[in-house]
Amino acid sequence: MSVLDGGGVIAYPTDSVYGIGCDLHNRKAIDRIYRLKNLQPGHQLSFICHDLSHIAEYAYVSDFAYRWLRRLLPGPYTVILPASRLVPKILLEKRREVGIRIPNSYTCVEIARQLGRPIISTSATDPTTGEIMIDAEVVRERLGHGLDLVMDGGLLTMNRRRWSA
Repeated sequence: MSVLDGGGVIAYPTDSVYGIGCDLHNRKAIDRIYRLKNLQPGHQLSFICHDLSHIAEYAYVSDFAYRWLRRLLPGPYTVILPASRLVPKILLEKRREVGIRIPNSYTCVEIARQLGRPIISTSATDPTTGEIMIDAEVVRERLGHGLDLVMDGGLLTMNRRRWSA
């Protein structure tokens, strides 16, 4: 996790596609992701927590939402919840909600657990075509110039859904 601790940006396999991420609390690394993906300032980025108690630090979770989260997570879902004060302001420019994931991916969860903080999670997409990347080699070819590390998880299958609570 020294790459993330040092402000690095990485690509990693999730339970659906390759993700691009960094330490949630590193503004310079988040800015690098915005530039790498040609995102407009204020574009919402989600992040990965390692378990439900970790989510409760970064979002307000009602009893109803908690019951649903226990059923759905880990899984290929991004849940939208009211943000707590621990969420960096760069992620809250347009609204006070955050997208949080606990993927059904040992790699993702372990990255966040070992770092001790959430990691940004945005899909690895080609900035010119919008193509979603599901192969580490393609990620290296098209985005490698802006990444400090590409974790190779092989060819992935996609299964992405969203819901709000």
